[in-house]
Amino acid sequence: MSQFTIIDFEEFVDRFAGENVSRKADDAVEMDLQEFNASLLDDVEQEGAQWVGLDEFRTVYKYMRKFNHTYKSVACEIRLTIDPVMDDAYLQEKERILIQCGEIIRKSLRGSDIIMQNENQFYLLLSDLKEADKVSVLNRIRKNIQKEGLYQIVRISADSMMIGPDREYETWFRVAV
Repeated sequence: MSQFTIIDFEEFVDRFAGENVSRKADDAVEMDLQEFNASLLDDVEQEGAQWVGLDEFRTVYKYMRKFNHTYKSVACEIRLTIDPVMDDAYLQEKERILIQCGEIIRKSLRGSDIIMQNENQFYLLLSDLKEADKVSVLNRIRKNIQKEGLYQIVRISADSMMIGPDREYETWFRVAV
């Protein structure tokens, strides 16, 4: 019967790898985490809402529903539809207008808000927002679009729905902004 000697992993690596490989691995993991955290902080520094894709929007929406249920909070989802009114404009011009409007909308919102674009529709997820406050959000967006001189060349409509602790409130409303 053979005898086994039990040694810890670090001692094993030191003895058989010739150098402290585990320490280098720990340093590499720490460096990866620091770089990852730095990249997250870079995104936080931007002004206004956070842009996300459809999958991320769905994930945040589900999380927000759970958060609202747990903490008895309310949120608001707003869908802004922006239609450039220039019939003879080139496709690139319409795309430029939508990009510019999207940037104005994003900067008109809080850093904790979420924005997602699907063609000419912008979906906004506004956490911890009372129903009465959504009108002031829409007014701020409208004023900022006016300030940039785009209000005369776009039609904007908004649908909204409140997301409460136990359900989505059926308080959709549609307005021209």
